[in-house]
Amino acid sequence: RDPKTKKENPCYGLPATLFLHTIQTKHIECMVSKRKAEGDTPATIKHEIGLISSTLREMQRLGYKTNRDVVFPQLKTSYRLRYLDSNDEAALLRELDPNTVRSGVKTLEARTPEMQRNIQDNYDLVIMLLDTGCRYSEAANLPWTAVNLDAGTLNIYRSKVNNEDVLFMTDRLREVVLRRHADRRPDA
Repeated sequence: RDPKTKKENPCYGLPATLFLHTIQTKHIECMVSKRKAEGDTPATIKHEIGLISSTLREMQRLGYKTNRDVVFPQLKTSYRLRYLDSNDEAALLRELDPNTVRSGVKTLEARTPEMQRNIQDNYDLVIMLLDTGCRYSEAANLPWTAVNLDAGTLNIYRSKVNNEDVLFMTDRLREVVLRRHADRRPDA
């Protein structure tokens, strides 16, 4: 039910009365065909199937009875891998610039030190991500011991492929790292 209108929300997919341990391939096939008829994209349907599949695997792991013969369809999803061009990157950095006043953000004078630090942190993180190609977790978890200011390098541990890369800092990233290193807490 919708919390405001109290109207019943239509619920497509698996029947509300269906118990997880009784799910069969026919239920999944029916759900997929209803989702396609609604106009849902294959990626949306694929996420829903993944949730059901993961739930059933977790139930099995915990020792609950489930139907192990359920066949989940393989949906083809198409997406376009897109990179930022120089104009996109410049626009992003203009929006994140900590010294710019923009809609929805307090003026420089009205910002608390914590707010200004958070805005600067976001800007610095985006520079790091743009200039290294790191994943967020790789950049956010980078210890100072992995930074070589003299050589201008970063030792990045790539958890997804279980290896370590040495990346050279761009001039822009080097400025960010030098400023952050000078401003860091003594215990960091």
